[in-house]
Amino acid sequence: MTTDLTNLYDLAPAELEQTLAAVVSPRFRIQQVEEWLYTRGAGSFEAMTNIPKELRARLAERFTVQQPQVLTRTEPASDGSQKYLFALADGQKIESVYMPMGDRTSVC
Repeated sequence: MTTDLTNLYDLAPAELEQTLAAVVSPRFRIQQVEEWLYTRGAGSFEAMTNIPKELRARLAERFTVQQPQVLTRTEPASDGSQKYLFALADGQKIESVYMPMGDRTSVC
């Protein structure tokens, strides 16, 4: 499941912006891609429907947008918390805990 393409989800926000600036213009297109990633959780460039097809194709030639795959998820505990086991694109696995806390949420 590994790829030579850079996964945009692996980049910190400042690094993402710098990486996209080398490929994407005008500037508002970078903001659109960031919104698709951070707000809408896009799983493909094809899903980014307000971005021109030519730009989506150019992005797909250089990058990928692979999200971790959920391998297991526990049933919610009495406090609502859940454990997740994710598989990353490089084959590594990570565990995370989702903890609802009233009007906010924490992920560890």
